[in-house]
Amino acid sequence: MAMQHDDAQRVASCTRRRRRDRRGARGLGTIEVLVSIAISGVVLLGMTANTIAVSRAQSVSRNAAAATALAQQQLEALRNLPLDAAGVDPGSYVDAGNPMTADGGPNGKFERTWVVSDADTPAMGLKTLTVTVAWTDYEPHQASVSAYVRCSTVPCS
Repeated sequence: MAMQHDDAQRVASCTRRRRRDRRGARGLGTIEVLVSIAISGVVLLGMTANTIAVSRAQSVSRNAAAATALAQQQLEALRNLPLDAAGVDPGSYVDAGNPMTADGGPNGKFERTWVVSDADTPAMGLKTLTVTVAWTDYEPHQASVSAYVRCSTVPCS
Protein backbone atom coordinates (compact mmCIF):
# COMPACT_ATOMS: atom_id res chain seq x y z
CA MET A 1 0.00 0.00 0.00
CA ALA A 2 2.75 2.36 0.77
CA MET A 3 3.95 1.80 -2.70
CA GLN A 4 0.69 2.92 -4.22
CA HIS A 5 0.68 6.04 -2.06
CA ASP A 6 4.20 6.98 -3.26
CA ASP A 7 3.15 6.40 -6.84
CA ALA A 8 0.11 8.60 -6.36
CA GLN A 9 2.27 11.36 -4.88
CA ARG A 10 4.72 11.09 -7.77
CA VAL A 11 1.90 11.33 -10.31
CA ALA A 12 0.36 14.32 -8.53
CA SER A 13 3.76 16.03 -8.40
CA CYS A 14 4.31 15.49 -12.13
CA THR A 15 0.83 16.79 -12.88
CA ARG A 16 1.45 19.95 -10.85
CA ARG A 17 4.81 20.47 -12.60
CA ARG A 18 3.19 20.08 -16.04
CA ARG A 19 0.50 22.62 -15.16
CA ARG A 20 3.17 25.07 -13.99
CA ASP A 21 5.17 24.54 -17.18
CA ARG A 22 2.07 25.00 -19.33
CA ARG A 23 1.19 28.29 -17.61
CA GLY A 24 4.51 29.82 -18.80
CA ALA A 25 3.99 28.54 -22.33
CA ARG A 26 0.42 29.73 -22.88
CA GLY A 27 1.46 32.38 -25.44
CA LEU A 28 1.70 36.15 -25.58
CA GLY A 29 -0.54 38.37 -23.56
CA THR A 30 -2.29 41.48 -24.80
CA ILE A 31 0.36 43.82 -23.36
CA GLU A 32 3.21 41.99 -25.09
CA VAL A 33 1.37 42.14 -28.42
CA LEU A 34 0.65 45.87 -28.02
CA VAL A 35 4.28 46.60 -27.12
CA SER A 36 5.55 44.68 -30.15
CA ILE A 37 3.09 46.51 -32.43
CA ALA A 38 4.21 49.87 -31.00
CA ILE A 39 7.88 49.04 -31.53
CA SER A 40 7.17 47.90 -35.09
CA GLY A 41 5.28 51.14 -35.75
CA VAL A 42 8.16 53.28 -34.52
CA VAL A 43 10.62 51.35 -36.68
CA LEU A 44 8.39 51.70 -39.77
CA LEU A 45 7.94 55.44 -39.19
CA GLY A 46 11.70 55.84 -38.92
CA MET A 47 12.24 53.93 -42.14
CA THR A 48 9.59 56.02 -43.91
CA ALA A 49 11.15 59.29 -42.77
CA ASN A 50 14.56 58.06 -43.91
CA THR A 51 13.19 57.07 -47.33
CA ILE A 52 11.65 60.53 -47.80
CA ALA A 53 14.93 62.23 -46.82
CA VAL A 54 16.93 60.08 -49.24
CA SER A 55 14.44 60.79 -52.04
CA ARG A 56 14.68 64.54 -51.48
CA ALA A 57 18.47 64.46 -51.33
CA GLN A 58 18.56 62.50 -54.58
CA SER A 59 16.28 65.05 -56.26
CA VAL A 60 18.38 68.01 -55.06
CA SER A 61 21.54 66.26 -56.23
CA ARG A 62 20.09 65.55 -59.68
CA ASN A 63 18.93 69.18 -60.03
CA ALA A 64 22.31 70.52 -58.84
CA ALA A 65 24.10 68.46 -61.47
CA ALA A 66 21.72 69.70 -64.18
CA ALA A 67 22.10 73.33 -63.03
CA THR A 68 25.89 73.08 -63.01
CA ALA A 69 25.83 71.63 -66.53
CA LEU A 70 23.57 74.46 -67.75
CA ALA A 71 25.86 77.05 -66.16
CA GLN A 72 28.99 75.45 -67.61
CA GLN A 73 27.37 75.28 -71.06
CA GLN A 74 26.59 79.03 -71.01
CA LEU A 75 30.03 79.88 -69.64
CA GLU A 76 31.71 78.02 -72.49
CA ALA A 77 29.43 79.73 -75.04
CA LEU A 78 30.38 83.15 -73.62
CA ARG A 79 34.08 82.31 -73.55
CA ASN A 80 33.92 81.35 -77.24
CA LEU A 81 32.49 84.73 -78.29
CA PRO A 82 34.85 87.22 -79.96
CA LEU A 83 36.69 89.39 -77.43
CA ASP A 84 34.70 92.50 -78.37
CA ALA A 85 31.25 90.81 -78.60
CA ALA A 86 28.28 92.50 -76.92
CA GLY A 87 27.62 89.38 -74.77
CA VAL A 88 30.80 89.98 -72.81
CA ASP A 89 30.27 93.69 -72.16
CA PRO A 90 30.18 94.47 -68.42
CA GLY A 91 26.70 94.03 -66.95
CA SER A 92 24.03 91.57 -65.85
CA TYR A 93 22.20 89.34 -68.31
CA VAL A 94 19.14 87.07 -68.19
CA ASP A 95 18.89 84.09 -70.53
CA ALA A 96 16.10 84.53 -73.10
CA GLY A 97 15.24 80.81 -72.77
CA ASN A 98 14.19 81.09 -69.10
CA PRO A 99 12.68 79.09 -67.53
CA MET A 100 14.43 76.07 -69.00
CA THR A 101 14.58 72.33 -68.49
CA ALA A 102 17.69 70.39 -67.51
CA ASP A 103 18.59 69.95 -71.17
CA GLY A 104 18.07 73.64 -72.01
CA GLY A 105 14.55 73.28 -73.43
CA PRO A 106 11.69 75.67 -72.65
CA ASN A 107 9.21 75.60 -69.76
CA GLY A 108 11.41 74.09 -67.07
CA LYS A 109 12.33 75.11 -63.55
CA PHE A 110 15.83 76.51 -64.11
CA GLU A 111 16.57 80.24 -64.44
CA ARG A 112 19.98 81.13 -65.94
CA THR A 113 21.65 84.51 -65.51
CA TRP A 114 25.20 85.80 -65.86
CA VAL A 115 27.27 88.76 -64.81
CA VAL A 116 30.29 90.21 -66.63
CA SER A 117 32.53 92.19 -64.31
CA ASP A 118 33.81 95.66 -64.97
CA ALA A 119 36.84 95.97 -67.22
CA ASP A 120 40.23 95.03 -65.78
CA THR A 121 38.69 93.01 -62.94
CA PRO A 122 40.41 91.02 -61.42
CA ALA A 123 43.52 92.09 -63.33
CA MET A 124 44.60 94.26 -66.23
CA GLY A 125 43.12 92.96 -69.50
CA LEU A 126 40.66 90.52 -67.88
CA LYS A 127 36.96 90.38 -67.04
CA THR A 128 35.19 87.84 -64.83
CA LEU A 129 32.18 85.91 -66.11
CA THR A 130 29.89 84.36 -63.49
CA VAL A 131 26.97 82.24 -64.66
CA THR A 132 24.30 81.32 -62.10
CA VAL A 133 21.46 78.84 -62.50
CA ALA A 134 18.70 78.98 -59.88
CA TRP A 135 15.78 76.63 -59.25
CA THR A 136 13.29 75.83 -56.53
CA ASP A 137 12.16 72.37 -55.49
CA TYR A 138 11.62 72.01 -51.73
CA GLU A 139 13.53 75.25 -51.20
CA PRO A 140 15.47 77.71 -53.40
CA HIS A 141 18.88 76.57 -54.72
CA GLN A 142 21.50 77.91 -57.09
CA ALA A 143 24.70 76.78 -58.77
CA SER A 144 27.36 79.17 -60.09
CA VAL A 145 30.50 78.84 -62.20
CA SER A 146 33.03 81.55 -63.02
CA ALA A 147 35.86 82.12 -65.46
CA TYR A 148 38.01 84.92 -66.83
CA VAL A 149 37.88 86.29 -70.38
CA ARG A 150 40.38 88.57 -72.02
CA CYS A 151 39.44 92.02 -73.08
CA SER A 152 39.92 93.00 -76.72
CA THR A 153 42.56 95.52 -75.61
CA VAL A 154 44.88 95.81 -72.64
CA PRO A 155 43.92 97.65 -70.59
CA CYS A 156 40.25 96.98 -71.30
CA SER A 157 38.52 99.81 -73.09
